[in-house]
Amino acid sequence: MEDSPKEKSSPKSKQESKEHSKADAKKLAKEAFEQRSKRSSDAIYYWIVIGGFIVMCLGCVFYVFREWRDSPNLVSAVNVNEIDRHNKVSGVSFTRGSNSMFAGRSLEDVKNLFQSYLSDDFKELYFCPSKEDKTAIVPEAYNFREIHKECAAPVMYQGACSSAYALTLASMVSDRLCLSTGKRNPISPQHVISCDVDINEGCKKGYVQRAYDFHSRNGFYNETCMPYALGAFVNCSQKCNTTMEEGRRASKICGIDLQEQIKREIVLNGPVVAALEVHSDFLTYKSGIYSADFAKYVYAGGHVVKVIGWGEELGRKYWIIENTWGEDWGEKGTDRIEIRNHKSKSKARMTYT
Repeated sequence: MEDSPKEKSSPKSKQESKEHSKADAKKLAKEAFEQRSKRSSDAIYYWIVIGGFIVMCLGCVFYVFREWRDSPNLVSAVNVNEIDRHNKVSGVSFTRGSNSMFAGRSLEDVKNLFQSYLSDDFKELYFCPSKEDKTAIVPEAYNFREIHKECAAPVMYQGACSSAYALTLASMVSDRLCLSTGKRNPISPQHVISCDVDINEGCKKGYVQRAYDFHSRNGFYNETCMPYALGAFVNCSQKCNTTMEEGRRASKICGIDLQEQIKREIVLNGPVVAALEVHSDFLTYKSGIYSADFAKYVYAGGHVVKVIGWGEELGRKYWIIENTWGEDWGEKGTDRIEIRNHKSKSKARMTYT
């Protein structure tokens, strides 16, 4: 039996086979391209995610570094570069400079020095009745230290003690006694710091109203008998004459809030005490008319100063205050603070008593 001859492929079959092969090759090429494209897209997406993550991390590092760099723990209270930049700006109303009170300290170091307040509850502070005194002539400018030179004493230096409440009150009372008696007999601020322990907290914290209440019960000590100790601990001493030679005691304290009333009170009876919101640029005030920069670091605590007068320069009205930071701060221990709308924070927020 003979083998049947192999079937021969027709030209048509060969052509179809070639076309199928080409189609398969194209399909494979397309799939390979799609796979490469997908891998490429995945790689691009991967690097976008990685890049975004790196940028985010760098941003976090920059933010943390900036916060660390600007932290009150690290920023000097007397920043020479910032002072130079401020003083070079054209048209600024005040200059800044170094002083012994804050040199070598950070913003964080000095925050505990600002714990002096008018009252522990401002709502309880009794406001003086508004009385118009026709006999009181309120001049355009006034400076208690210049007009009553016999009463002017060296500006106090509180040192490392949040004692502005006691120093300012003692200085104000001393001025008022001098104005009424014609001679200076300085009051001891250490009396309140050492002996008034019911509410006030010595060098840690204190309130003008509570210190005044203490004096109304216990009278005043003379500065020569119980001098200020610059923050050093002093036991409460009973050896001093509490009534002093004038036989005077504190009677009452009240708040005043109208500008003309404040001026009239200073002319008639002597300086008043004011609560002041402290911004970091105030620490290095040197001269001129101060206007708070509210973009600067602000202390959460409080500070009190003595208001001794007022004036006007080139159309800008100001209060004259006497601070407790020594005579190399500001204009020999004093400052001129711009008077603006009393209800506005832009005036450095002062409240008076």
